[in-house]
Amino acid sequence: MMSADALQHQPSLPTRCPITEAVSILSSSGVEERGAIYTRREVVEFILDLAGYTSDRPLHKSRLLEPSFGEGDFLLPAIERLLESWKRDGKNEDVLPILSSSVRAIELHSVHPKMPTY
Repeated sequence: MMSADALQHQPSLPTRCPITEAVSILSSSGVEERGAIYTRREVVEFILDLAGYTSDRPLHKSRLLEPSFGEGDFLLPAIERLLESWKRDGKNEDVLPILSSSVRAIELHSVHPKMPTY
């Protein structure tokens, strides 16, 4: 079994952890290089439905991780569903302290989510 030190200092990357190197490369690459995909709203809605992330459920009791939020194609509809679920349950407490732990989103690239259109 290899030690943790041996795993972190690979001969092919003597000064960097492979994970750190991969994150560094991905965070500085362009859309084409990293294979960014922009998902249409109806596809997002279908996937959220398949995952059971629907506003008829108490979504504030669930946790959602969006590992690459990009322009918010999944993140914004998920938040809309979370707020709709919250309102449906008749909650009237301050929403931010309670719902802030319900969604986590990560993005390596400096992009700003687009605002939803209604």
